[in-house]
Amino acid sequence: MSGLKSTAQEWEVSEDKQQRLAPFAFNDQSVTAGEELYNTNCISCHGNPGQGNYQQLDPIPGDPATEKIQSNSDGSIYYKIYEGKGLMPSFRNILAPDEIWEVVAYIRSFNDSYKQLVAEVQKLENVRWSEIKILLALNRENKELTATVKGLEEDKWTPVPNTGLIVAAERYFGQLQIDEEKLTDEKGMASFTYPENIKGDTLGHVKLQSMLTDQDLFGRVSTDTTFRIGMLNDAQPLNKERALWNSNKKAPLWLIISYISVVLAVWGFIFYVLFQLRKIYFAGKKETVN
Repeated sequence: MSGLKSTAQEWEVSEDKQQRLAPFAFNDQSVTAGEELYNTNCISCHGNPGQGNYQQLDPIPGDPATEKIQSNSDGSIYYKIYEGKGLMPSFRNILAPDEIWEVVAYIRSFNDSYKQLVAEVQKLENVRWSEIKILLALNRENKELTATVKGLEEDKWTPVPNTGLIVAAERYFGQLQIDEEKLTDEKGMASFTYPENIKGDTLGHVKLQSMLTDQDLFGRVSTDTTFRIGMLNDAQPLNKERALWNSNKKAPLWLIISYISVVLAVWGFIFYVLFQLRKIYFAGKKETVN
């Protein structure tokens, strides 16, 4: 995790990202889990916290136990691990959100004066919403997608604030994330800017999936919405012709023939072995009688 903070590599962290709080209280268990994750992903550059044995890189990664790094807010440390910059790799596709918070918990364990603030959504022992839904709206003029997250609390739908949210467009092989991860505000809302050149289907439709990133807290909460915001795409679908990733009916002929040949060869070998064993058995039996 090179370069959480250094003079040679300045970070720009928006205020809402700086103010982000962990969805759970740090304890011995989260610190231990964070230590394991740190030793796997971070120690090679940052070294052992408090020992100053970090790598001499440019910019210098720094010791997580020092004031230079400890002066960052929890949200800033989370963002820098998640986003990455320069020599500091992004861990968004390596660590789950709660795992990043566990690394933060481990880093904070070297700060005796640290007092944690826990996100409001987790002040209760359990999530207070029995059901959560995401509504996605389109502002075509500003090229924005606005997501509203609401939870059912005592038969009333209330906003879900301070929780991570991403929006991704469905692609043939996977998904394309729209904008960066956003935090919902006090109204449970977050806005995403979509690119003008995003490709849609033959009519310009783009299927979007909105999903909460704090899955360990909320479980998998997502919703699919389709908007006509894409460029018209008249390209032939990849599964129109015969291809390796296609259905059985459209699989390449050479692959079908090869598969059948291999299956017949295997079964032929099995029958051959059984036949030879049968011959040996009867030959032995005949010799015994004589």
